[in-house]
This record gives sequence, C-alpha cells and structure tokens, in this order.
Amino acid sequence: MKTSGIRLILIAATALLLAGGRAQAASVTLVAGDVLAGSGSEVVVPVTAEGAQKMGALMMDLTYDPTILQAKEIEEFQDGDLAAGASVEANVIEPGRWRVALARSEPIEGKGALLRFRFQAIGTGRSSMAIEKAQAWDQSTPPLDMLVKLQPGSVVVAAAGRPLWLYGAIGAGAVMILLIVARVLRPKKQ
Repeated sequence: MKTSGIRLILIAATALLLAGGRAQAASVTLVAGDVLAGSGSEVVVPVTAEGAQKMGALMMDLTYDPTILQAKEIEEFQDGDLAAGASVEANVIEPGRWRVALARSEPIEGKGALLRFRFQAIGTGRSSMAIEKAQAWDQSTPPLDMLVKLQPGSVVVAAAGRPLWLYGAIGAGAVMILLIVARVLRPKKQ
C-alpha cells in the first residue's frame, strides 16, 4: 500500500516537472485576417481571438513579407473590441517581425477583434501573416499559461491600376469553367 502511494507521488511529481511545474489554463485561438489591397494603399490586418476565457495578457509576433508590406502602427481600439482598454506595447524587432505585448486588468472573454495591424503596401504579391511565439496568460493568481492555437492569414497586394474585383472575377470564372467541364465529362445515365 505504501509503495503504490509513493509511486503515485513520483508519477505526479514527474508529470509536473515535464509540464514545467505549472498548470495550464484554458485555450485561446488567435486568427490573423485575410486581406486584399492595392499597391501603395494602407492595409489593416485584424488579429482576432476565439474562445478566450479570462485571458489577461498576451505576447506574440506577427510575421510578414517586408518586401510587400511596411509596418506602420497598431490601430486604436474600437468599441466592442475584446481588448479595449488594454495596455499595448508594439515594436518591429526586425524587418518582417512585429512583436506585441498586451495586458488588461479586466478579463478578455469570447470571440472578436483583438488587435489591428496597419501596414503600407510597398510591393505586390502575397504576404503570409503568421502569428509566432504566442504566449497568453489567464488572470488567476499566479497567472496560468494558456494553450494558444494559431491560424495564419495573408495579404494579397495587387499591382496599381488593376481593380481588386478582377481577381475575384477570375477565380469565379475558373470555378465556372471547371463545373462546366465536369458536367460535360460526366458519364450519361442509360
């Protein structure tokens, strides 16, 4: 009986050591937006949170292609933003990497806009918008690490003079052609 109790304590201690000695709070999913823009225009990329539960602080990097986009600023919070009233520190730590730290005294809960990153489109093409090195903490005492799930986005910058709706129309046209070809090649019922 004593042996199994000691074994249980050893297993629990090992599990805590492997987990870094800290328990983990709930999870949150961070989603970078998908945006279309014209060359030379300003671009706002939202980062939203899904499933936030009592989140109190967040640190993350947003990576992008610096040959296509130039970082400008983090936009001011708007009414209804999940992180409204939070303190935010943001710095471009190297071309293509924007580091952000956010802390709020009231818990961040639910689903919605968390941050908005403003860029200048300086090139053309597709820039991946990846969230990296993300860490979040809840508001317990001491704060618990939250599991952070990440979903990347992208910015597609079209050349000046080409209307953005043209890209959507080309994609829709390609889908229509594929549907017609599939219908023509479909075996006929007898």
